[in-house]
Amino acid sequence: MSPIEEPLAIARNGVSTPLYFQRQVIEAADLNLGGASRDAELSRLRAMLHGWGVVAGLVPRRVGADVVISPGYGITPGGAELYLPEPLVVPGAFGTLLKHCGPGTQGCELPTEAPGDEARDLKITGWITVRRLDAEAAPRSGTPDGCEHPANDQHPTRRCHRVAAFLRCSLPEGHVPRPPDCTELSTYLCADPPVPLELPAPLDAAEDFLVLGRMAIEVDTPDLLSLEGRRALLPVAVLQAWLQSCICPLLEEKPEEPDRVDWRELLGRIRAAGLDAANNPERPDAVLAMYKSPIVIGGRSTVVEQLILAGINGPLEFLKSTAPAIAAATDLNRTQIKAVFLELRGLGELIIA
Repeated sequence: MSPIEEPLAIARNGVSTPLYFQRQVIEAADLNLGGASRDAELSRLRAMLHGWGVVAGLVPRRVGADVVISPGYGITPGGAELYLPEPLVVPGAFGTLLKHCGPGTQGCELPTEAPGDEARDLKITGWITVRRLDAEAAPRSGTPDGCEHPANDQHPTRRCHRVAAFLRCSLPEGHVPRPPDCTELSTYLCADPPVPLELPAPLDAAEDFLVLGRMAIEVDTPDLLSLEGRRALLPVAVLQAWLQSCICPLLEEKPEEPDRVDWRELLGRIRAAGLDAANNPERPDAVLAMYKSPIVIGGRSTVVEQLILAGINGPLEFLKSTAPAIAAATDLNRTQIKAVFLELRGLGELIIA
């Protein structure tokens, strides 16, 4: 069955890019369309694929009566790039907060009543935000109409990208912090089949900004500046490093360690296998000797008891220990220790549970 080459339906998405041909008469609108269409495509790519939020820096700090925003980088909900290479000073930020977000002035008349509890409990809050605020610059003369002087026909030739700080007394719903819901997010990744994401609703241009922090003025309390309300957007490099260092080790299949056999179980297995018989050529004499009490005046303990006292509770621990450590904990000399090592290795499965 051959594939159907004809489209079943076609929709326009509003994206348009210039197309040139030889000896074409080009207007400024053609060249500007090329840049504008690519900028719009890049903005969609940032917002749709990477998300939006503060990537690095852009931390507001109070310095005297001002607020200073540190250098940083962020992406707005509309995908606009906010690149701030140097600190941005917001002069008199708390005075502006009191002026624009406070309860208002009383006028010139004297108050007739004493302030009540509401006035004493008054708390004024606002939000430090940033957004792109481009400016046109570098005017140049163009070809005038008719006989006009060229200097009378000047147009900007550069668009300068700028980051501007603003104060907001309240936040729109799209910027109100909402904790992520694991159950909801899991449907996009773990459901079978995964739930498809919906295309976000068109963004109001007035909401294309980033929240950097919350300012607060409260009676009898120092003015506050916190990082509340910020939305973080972690770089892929940070997520990759976190996955490699924190998650990957949890996914590694570690070999199961065999259950350990203690000295008592080992002696029982040697006897059950008949290896303790005097006429058995594979009899582990050096190992069996560790279970016998030495004929010494004073009733000294067996080597096995000495090993247990030193924390070497079975043959596997013995094989992992060093000869000097065993010699320091027991009455065995180096020749005897070597003989025990060789016999334990020869016992094979008898020393594993």
